[in-house]
Amino acid sequence: MIGFTIDGRYKVLKELGAGGMGKVYEAEHTATGRRVGVKILLNASLNARKDLRTRFEREARTAATIDTKHICEIIDSGVDPKTNYPYLVMELMRGEDCMQLIRRVGPVAPDVALRIVAQTCVGLKKAHQAGVVHRDIKPANIFLAERDEGEVTVKLLDFGIAKLLMDDTSPEQMQLTQTGVVMGYPL
Repeated sequence: MIGFTIDGRYKVLKELGAGGMGKVYEAEHTATGRRVGVKILLNASLNARKDLRTRFEREARTAATIDTKHICEIIDSGVDPKTNYPYLVMELMRGEDCMQLIRRVGPVAPDVALRIVAQTCVGLKKAHQAGVVHRDIKPANIFLAERDEGEVTVKLLDFGIAKLLMDDTSPEQMQLTQTGVVMGYPL
């Protein structure tokens, strides 16, 4: 994918990470030059599954509706016409997720953990006020975004298995979050 231009607008520069459903790349908007993160559902067998594709597309809409600095901003989404891969465009963040932090330094000091949890709770509160339950809070989905002058802001990632409140959920979306279906990361 390096060097490929997604949807004629986002030139892929380098891979940032990979997950169960796809990969995240650093890309550059071809018209503005803005650097962004792009998450792409690359697995052809997963991409063929309508439920997973719908879940991926819903992630963009869900996260984009929540107004807080503690949730990764979704800028754009779509399907690349050449590859038929769905993609999400998000703010490009510098830093590391909490799983990387724990691997790097081991257990964090209680005061640091408290600050991380407090900011995480602010993001979750905003999500809940918007009628969204994340359902996959884990260290890998809590990102420590480095800002100017060393400031760190906690940002929640990956709303792919979020549950919407019933009054905002269509029958099709209800099928994505039905009782008895194992989702997320059990550990």
